[in-house]
Amino acid sequence: CDVPCSGDGTFRKNPDATTKWSVRNGSGLHSIQRSILIRGLQMLKVGGICVYSTCSMNPIEDEAVIHSVLQEISSKSGYKMTNSNINSYNENDNSNSNAETVMPVSVVDCSSMFPGLKRSNGMKTWKVYSDVTTQYEKYDDVPEGLRKNIRETMFPTNVIDTITHCMRFFPHQNDTGGFFVTVLQKNAPFEARIQNTQNASNKKWSEAPFV
Repeated sequence: CDVPCSGDGTFRKNPDATTKWSVRNGSGLHSIQRSILIRGLQMLKVGGICVYSTCSMNPIEDEAVIHSVLQEISSKSGYKMTNSNINSYNENDNSNSNAETVMPVSVVDCSSMFPGLKRSNGMKTWKVYSDVTTQYEKYDDVPEGLRKNIRETMFPTNVIDTITHCMRFFPHQNDTGGFFVTVLQKNAPFEARIQNTQNASNKKWSEAPFV
């Protein structure tokens, strides 16, 4: 799932993006990013792997999407998502975990893969803004008139430790653009609702040419 994003990770190759970027861009894509990821996970067989990626460093488009989707899937599947009952899948671990403790979808720990590829861990906490100066600590603080743009799923509530297995590739680390990548494994069937994304399919998403 290489989802549409605000593209702040492309600033090096796309100078125009620096003037066009806004806080609202990232917030406005959060719902469609969640829907694409949920649909991708639905289409997997049990044991299948899904890779979610953006060319953005904005946690609202990155960790907030991963966390809220895992939280929704776990909740609707009858699991209580806590750090004590989540087994993170590790590519070097061939043991069979207790099925009752494995969540429907887990974050794959890829830290030992491609050791020459520099990366940073996913974030466990982040800020939610309506503009460059206005910050909200929790969803209850968001004015009623802004709740169509600022969703409850954007906030870091009860974030699990395995969110740190998400990978952030900053431009200076490998002399590249900026990328966010998370590898997910489907461990069991689940139920989840795909949110209406307000005719987002009518929009055209294109990446700027390399400069």
